[in-house]
Amino acid sequence: MIRIQTKYNFPKNNYLISGLRLALENDNKIYFAEYNHYLKNNIKITAKFQKSIDIYDEYVFSAKYYFNNLNSVWIENDFTDYLHRMKQNEIYVGFTTYLTK
Repeated sequence: MIRIQTKYNFPKNNYLISGLRLALENDNKIYFAEYNHYLKNNIKITAKFQKSIDIYDEYVFSAKYYFNNLNSVWIENDFTDYLHRMKQNEIYVGFTTYLTK
């Protein structure tokens, strides 16, 4: 697997990543882009896109609210289109906490 990407940093930890992943063992190319944006100090919005030429298109949108540095709650919508044969839409909701010693 070879990954080529570029990253552009905006002010306040916002960034845009775009690139290409090459899987030489099965001659597959995946184009991708990801944008992260902090609306306020504790709210982050993410949008991702992936396109595999002969397999699928995937769109992911998520929002995360940070209570503090160790705890957050999030919602994510993941939509995948498998070459217009089958579509899949998944919605996830979760809570993340980091335990310290």
